[in-house]
Amino acid sequence: MLHPLHLHPVINYEDFGVRHEFLPWQLNDLCPYCGVSLDSTNKTVDHIPSKTLLNRPFPANLAAIPCCLHCNQGFSSDEEYFAVLLECVKHQTFDKRKLTRDSVLKTVTHTPAILETIKNSVVYDSPTHFTIAPDDRRVKAVLLKLVKAHLCFENSHYMINDNELLLSISTLDNMSVTDCSLFAEPFNSSLLPEVGSRALNSVMIIQDENARMIGSCSPWIDYQKETYSFCVATTGDKVKILLHEFLCVYAELIV
Repeated sequence: MLHPLHLHPVINYEDFGVRHEFLPWQLNDLCPYCGVSLDSTNKTVDHIPSKTLLNRPFPANLAAIPCCLHCNQGFSSDEEYFAVLLECVKHQTFDKRKLTRDSVLKTVTHTPAILETIKNSVVYDSPTHFTIAPDDRRVKAVLLKLVKAHLCFENSHYMINDNELLLSISTLDNMSVTDCSLFAEPFNSSLLPEVGSRALNSVMIIQDENARMIGSCSPWIDYQKETYSFCVATTGDKVKILLHEFLCVYAELIV
């Protein structure tokens, strides 16, 4: 059963104004994903999240970070696989006519092998409901990239190794009402984000009855309504992501 999530508090991404440019002092000469040196021959811009996970029309001023060409191109096929996988599981179908996202329909039309690969990994729970044994490596690669990108863009964390992140994912139909409520809560802290970080633009101050600061709250950022929302802790060590009102992702920096 799908339990609706009531994210709170929520800030619309476009209310931030211009956010697509990386702050000059945050620019780094290393790719945040693999650590290779960036120069004019290999430096590209990577959108957060990939447009493959969003719907048209895209939000204005898409967030982006510099990365190397190899990483930027290398994630593309995994992101397409992940987007198709998510759509098939959410709607319990492999029928292209029932897929609701235009970008997914375009992918399975141009690259039908992706849909066939996913169909071949089906496990039927009942005649009317199935689960998929996905390619864990590809799914993990996409989700870890999203987490690293958010931590880099919002809190200036660079070069986080995969083994430094604890990753947890679940679909809403596998979560209890209590689990959904806990996931929907923001991150609270006694600290403020680093001065100059983008996280400082969105942090909410928690005050006592005498208007004294007693903590801070990291609100949910509604990047694209009913498509992609995320929340990054002010401490820069935790991330929550909600994809297509269906997949819940939690990651924590454990080093």
